[in-house]
Amino acid sequence: MTTHAKLGDYLVYCDRTGFKVYASDCRMQWDGLFVREKSWEARNQQEFLRGVPDLQAVSTPRPEPGDISTDDTPIPITPSVPATGVAQVNTNAYPVTVVVSGGTVTSILINQIITNVTSGIFNLNNKDSIVLNYSSAPTWQWSFGANPNPSYTPL
Repeated sequence: MTTHAKLGDYLVYCDRTGFKVYASDCRMQWDGLFVREKSWEARNQQEFLRGVPDLQAVSTPRPEPGDISTDDTPIPITPSVPATGVAQVNTNAYPVTVVVSGGTVTSILINQIITNVTSGIFNLNNKDSIVLNYSSAPTWQWSFGANPNPSYTPL
């Protein structure tokens, strides 16, 4: 503890230790604390480091392809059955399978060719046409994809 006087100096309390010391024996620290010489600490050099950008983005991101049989299967809209003798064209960009059943059908034509059956499963490629001749309207259902069999399969 300091008890004697120094000409031109004065006593202060160290902000870190609380000791009473002469101001000439103290230093201002980087964080604004006025501390005695023995308690003074330099600022850590790690505080001046700056990080380097780490670009982790992929330059050309591509989604993983989906399975066409489950994720991206197109679902064609089933058109209403046209009047007897009127052609219905497959306007989808992919082949469809048409299932014709019920009603009183006299003939079914695929691309103007008679099929010799009155119901069954028919494959239509893009722009193919189907004509139903009937006295009582049948029902039909359109679905994606072509049946691996020929252009028709009787039910």
